Amino acid sequence: MGALVDDVPAQRACRHALLQGAEFVVWEDGIPASHLESIYRRRERHARATGRRMVGLRETVEQLRECGPQLVRLGRVTVNAPPGAFMLFLALDRPHMIGCTEVERGGGPALAWQPGQARV
Repeated sequence: MGALVDDVPAQRACRHALLQGAEFVVWEDGIPASHLESIYRRRERHARATGRRMVGLRETVEQLRECGPQLVRLGRVTVNAPPGAFMLFLALDRPHMIGCTEVERGGGPALAWQPGQARV
C-alpha cells in the first residue's frame, strides 16, 4: 500500500478499499510496459466505444507508454460489493506506482465511488 501515494481518484479509492480489507495479489513476474500499453490502449478504446467507465485508465496508458520496455509488475485489488477491481501497475525494481485503474466487473454500474461510501 506504500506505493499508493498519489492523490488521484483511482489510487484514493484503491487505498480505501485496501483499508477496508479488500483482497489483493501482486504477481512477481515483470511484463514490458510497452506490451501492457498496447493491451490497455485497446481496452481504453473499447471502454469508450461501449460507454464503460474505467477510472484512471487513460492516465495509466500514458504512463505505460512513457515506460517503454521497462518491466512492470501487475497487481489486482478485488472488491466484492459493488463487484469490481483495481489493476495496479508497479515498477519491478522499486516501490513505485506507475498507474492504477478501477474497473467494473460483471456488467454492473461504473465503480467511481468516493471514500466514505460503504464497500465490503
